[in-house]
Amino acid sequence: MGSRAVPMSTVFWLTLCFCPAQQNVYDPAVYLSFFRQVAGLKQVSGLRQSTPQEALGVSEKEAQILSAVAADCELKSRPFANAVGLLTFEARLRAVESEDGSAWLAQQRKHLDSQRDQMVQDHIQQLKVEFGDSRFEALDAFIRSRKADTNFFPPLTAQGGPAPVVKRR
Repeated sequence: MGSRAVPMSTVFWLTLCFCPAQQNVYDPAVYLSFFRQVAGLKQVSGLRQSTPQEALGVSEKEAQILSAVAADCELKSRPFANAVGLLTFEARLRAVESEDGSAWLAQQRKHLDSQRDQMVQDHIQQLKVEFGDSRFEALDAFIRSRKADTNFFPPLTAQGGPAPVVKRR
């Protein structure tokens, strides 16, 4: 076995992809959840969700950009959700036929998740370009600070104050 020289472009690509100090890593699942909530903001009977301007302190133009990017991401994420259902169905058929449906499903699901994550990353990068680095970093800090919560935009009363919290027993 002889040694092979690794092209410099491959070394650069591997360094860029696997060195966290070289790039910011944005969690696609958190951003997908955020984009879905932005795309779904609406008023509901006496309560409304805070707007991006209220919650994030963004300008009207930035809110429009955010809404457009979020709506596009939400639209493009739907086929991935539908594909998961189809993969699960096909895996069940394979299991009935005595093939290894679970291994096949895991491989296909990993590939599908990777494609979805890349689509979300593309939208994150689009938002970063549109907002500029400093404004995007402020948005990212908000998203990271709220990622443990399930709601990025808490409900408000019609008068604009926070909605009362209902505790479950």
